[in-house]
Amino acid sequence: MRPITLRALLGFCLLGSTFGRAEERTTRPYPGVVHIHRTENLQDYHLLILAPRAMEAVGTDQDQAWSVVSDFARRTGAQIAINANFFSKTESCGVTAGDGRLWTAVFEGCPMTIAFFRDGKASIHDRKAPAGSAVVPTAGLLAAVSGRPGLVENARPSPTLERFASIRHPRTALGLRKDGTLVILVADGRREQALGFTGPEMSEIFL
Repeated sequence: MRPITLRALLGFCLLGSTFGRAEERTTRPYPGVVHIHRTENLQDYHLLILAPRAMEAVGTDQDQAWSVVSDFARRTGAQIAINANFFSKTESCGVTAGDGRLWTAVFEGCPMTIAFFRDGKASIHDRKAPAGSAVVPTAGLLAAVSGRPGLVENARPSPTLERFASIRHPRTALGLRKDGTLVILVADGRREQALGFTGPEMSEIFL
């Protein structure tokens, strides 16, 4: 399986291309992978749909923190590389794992975690869930990234309770369908042709 790099650091990424009209391009760059690039109404985003077990996740080890995404992708041979996780100058937000090991330099505040395992499966865990139901299993763990807020649950948009999610910014979001299909949404922003997305706008795309 080709690796998909999940660099466990940043909660958004900048892509930087310029378009003046609505445009959508769909490609299938690898087996089991669909890539949609859409620009419209001052929005510019990439949507990746990965079939179950189509790729293997490779997360940043704690010793590789602050690596440049493109450099890390080259070192690991990744075909797809994204930023993930909020961060401080020294720590990652929420449960974070790379190379099968949990990071110890973490801080609270990102309760939603998506974990990737050696058997090709992935699962989402919510630390706000009832006690005993939100522990991320470590057996067979390859990588894990965390974030906030939740955008969609059971095919319905989640309420936006945090102010930062109501303001347009460059953003990255991960979703997991019941059949194990991984959906990655990366939105450009903070420039004239791409204003970024709010949480509710990203929810609409996932739905």
